[in-house]
Amino acid sequence: FNIIVSNPPYITEREKSEMANHVLMHEPELALFVPDDEPLLFYNKIVAFAKNNLKAISSKKPYSYLYFETHERYADSVAELLSQNGFIEVEIKRDLQDKKRMVKGKLVSP
Repeated sequence: FNIIVSNPPYITEREKSEMANHVLMHEPELALFVPDDEPLLFYNKIVAFAKNNLKAISSKKPYSYLYFETHERYADSVAELLSQNGFIEVEIKRDLQDKKRMVKGKLVSP
């Protein structure tokens, strides 16, 4: 893969009561919720997968990218996770409500 884009589950179980009914009625729970004690569960797994499966875009562009949507509470932690795993130029982007919601990282191929 040259690029991986993911919107993994990131809402903790304790936040379920704060969710709008239309979301709960139309989205599978597996697509939304993570255990309260593991909010980065899927981010950890995807970062590990990405480190083993991202490949350079080309010889002229010896890098690849990982993009995440995330919970505003965990954007800094996701960015740190990427940095700790060798991703560079890690950036957090804000959504239209000015909440930290997207994280990207660049992985340079050896």
